[in-house]
Amino acid sequence: MAEGGAISSQGVNEFTANPRRKFNQPWPAIEAGIRDILAVMAPPLPVTLASSDGARSLAAAHDLSFGHALIIAAALEAGCTTLLTEDMRSGRRFGALTVTNPFGAYGIATSMP
Repeated sequence: MAEGGAISSQGVNEFTANPRRKFNQPWPAIEAGIRDILAVMAPPLPVTLASSDGARSLAAAHDLSFGHALIIAAALEAGCTTLLTEDMRSGRRFGALTVTNPFGAYGIATSMP
């Protein structure tokens, strides 16, 4: 992330919800993580009507959750070529965008549809 990139507002939402739901992280720790992300990245990309339309199309075409599709749509809209996520299969492609599990190289087991 320190090298740059983009994050969507949906990505920030996921970063907020998942540590709380999956690992019962305290709110101050989650807030500190968000501050760290925002310190090195551009402001989050908003959910727009265009990204929402794109997300619905992606969700239907690729059997994705709407939340994941929103993240993919924002990444495509921003011109990203790599999407870092542990929630999808590494190597999956959406046009020029390739999904990469940043934890995969460390042998950390994650569940990915």
